[in-house]
Amino acid sequence: MMASGCDTRAQWPRTVLRLVVLPLSVGGCPADRPVLPSLPAGSGTTGSGGVSTSTGGSSSTASVDSGTMATTSVSSTSTTLDPDEGTSSSSGAEVCTLLDGACNAPDGPWWNEAWSHRRQVMITSPLGTPLTDAVVPVRLEPSFEFACAQPEGIDLRFVDDAGAVFPHEIDQWEPGQGAIAWVRVSTLEPAGQTLWLYYGNPGAPEPAGEVWPASLGLQAVLHMGGDLDDARGLHPGRTALDGAMPQFVSDGVLGRAIHYEAILVNARAQLEGSSFIDDALVAGAGLTITAWVRSTPNVASAGPYRAVVSRGSQHWAAILEDGNGSFEFAPPVFATFLSRCNVAVDPDCLGIVDGNGTDLLTGAVPVIDAPVVPQWHHVAMVHERLADGQTYVKRVYVDGMLDVELAPAPSFPWESIPLDDSPITIGAGPVDPSFSVFHGEIDEVHLASAAWEVERVEAEYRFASDPALVSLSSPECI
Repeated sequence: MMASGCDTRAQWPRTVLRLVVLPLSVGGCPADRPVLPSLPAGSGTTGSGGVSTSTGGSSSTASVDSGTMATTSVSSTSTTLDPDEGTSSSSGAEVCTLLDGACNAPDGPWWNEAWSHRRQVMITSPLGTPLTDAVVPVRLEPSFEFACAQPEGIDLRFVDDAGAVFPHEIDQWEPGQGAIAWVRVSTLEPAGQTLWLYYGNPGAPEPAGEVWPASLGLQAVLHMGGDLDDARGLHPGRTALDGAMPQFVSDGVLGRAIHYEAILVNARAQLEGSSFIDDALVAGAGLTITAWVRSTPNVASAGPYRAVVSRGSQHWAAILEDGNGSFEFAPPVFATFLSRCNVAVDPDCLGIVDGNGTDLLTGAVPVIDAPVVPQWHHVAMVHERLADGQTYVKRVYVDGMLDVELAPAPSFPWESIPLDDSPITIGAGPVDPSFSVFHGEIDEVHLASAAWEVERVEAEYRFASDPALVSLSSPECI
């Protein structure tokens, strides 16, 4: 514990306003599953990583191949692909063969004979209403026949019965260990969605299509799969603070996750060139921050706060707050949404230290509730401007459900945010890089310049925590 006489003037105020506290009912935190070997300490960019997920007490229903997989050299004729896929030749390419009857004969029409294998993908919706532009993670288990696909999974295609190709992104790809693909479904109905995963075309080109649509307002999608690259391809990269590279571990919610320690791993990371995110926030006047966190209890900290994602010293942040105000960071610990108000618009706002408590909105559902092994929790912060253009609402979600809401809330000082000032920081800040260092792991950070509805927050939580919502059938081949 730090000395009681330490200077705490830079810390956020502890006065908070807790309103509309709702009960939480979730299916449990992600449980342990077999994981990849941990990366060495101090490792930086590692490229594609394996998949090892801690999940909500459920195991994936993907089938395990009982047969033996072998590779033989055969020749095939050139095949013209679907018009949307371009053309390529598979002549003389190496293709795989599944032995012992493990590959079933096709049950129904085949989309394109340039692809030799497929599996049916059954997506169960966790919602009772349709969700537009749902981006769903599809896990490929270690038993998946990776040898039948191109390296890095370039030839994977997700296709419905009508032949429509769904955009997707390969997050992590590690033969024999597992993989993750994110698939965009234009409208996910309550009845779910059935797709076909085609693979086995040695000449297939890179897939096309926008996986993370503009309709969601997403400005950064960080998978933490061994780097801090933006999955949308817009983020220019990362910066390591204090001359140390962030550390990544293998047992994230979806693949790898970034790891922080206040002492032993004194490294944080910030997003470079945050001005394009600021521009989007000014235009949209809305903000959504989502992330998976696993924070370690009873570890001495610089203060009673741990920052997950921060933007400057007077702007916004998703943080965790020790409910006891303890420097030991003892349970209970709550998710907290920091957002500064605009004195020019709201005369009752006191600026950096808001005596009304409206800048710090703290939930009541613990994300650390006992001094035990930490578990993963999904947190989300939403700032929304309502239809009248004058009323604002702040919300905090934990594990896909509304924890606390503040309405009316003060408006953000969007127009007064200095562009490129105090870049967005992961795992520290926002006052300075050494303040409120996160202790534990962070995974799947998503930033959007729009206020997400509760259904989208819930879907993001449910699909990551419960792999049984997406299952794969046994392979078929021609």
